[in-house]
Amino acid sequence: LLVREAIQNSSDASLKQDGDSFTVKFNTGFFNPAQFNTNLTGIENILDSMFPGDSAEFLEIRDTKTEGLTGPLRIKDMPAGSNHGNFFKLIFDTGKKQTQTGAGGNWGFGKSVYYRVGMGIVVFYSRIKTDSGYESRLIITLVENEESPNAILNKISPRSAGKAWWGLEDGEDFLPLTDDTLIEGILNVFKIPVFKGDETGTSIIIPYIK
Repeated sequence: LLVREAIQNSSDASLKQDGDSFTVKFNTGFFNPAQFNTNLTGIENILDSMFPGDSAEFLEIRDTKTEGLTGPLRIKDMPAGSNHGNFFKLIFDTGKKQTQTGAGGNWGFGKSVYYRVGMGIVVFYSRIKTDSGYESRLIITLVENEESPNAILNKISPRSAGKAWWGLEDGEDFLPLTDDTLIEGILNVFKIPVFKGDETGTSIIIPYIK
């Protein structure tokens, strides 16, 4: 299911260039939990106690020759209707109907598979082409079963809805990191390279895989 969902998402976002129209790579590796957990304000100490060792495993799903997580980031910039770009669709619209012409699948439940492979934490990193050049975007998401006795967010608030995001809060908007230096610092924890040159695409990093 994970492989099918990942390849379908990349296919839908393909730039449709000549030759290999897009690529998808599945990479595994190890990272230091304490170094990564410092990015997750509010649950850092909980994660440190759950993963006290020096090493844990991650999975990266990385595509290239795709348009990346495009679309507006602020609510006021959202166009009318539901076709508001790949970023909001992947990060916030799980469960909503697919509207892109020719796209595979009907409802956005398939995206939830990323949260089931590990413990519910997923890092989404992408680079897109804009009118003025290129822009990087990174946001961290946690989706879990709030009724589980092991739910992390319930340890912070008993009224947790089982979802949390780490990025930049700005009024009614919750934005991804766009500063390349900050983004590279997070990717370095996993020894994952940034997209560069004329590359666009998306890297989905799943830490603490089972």
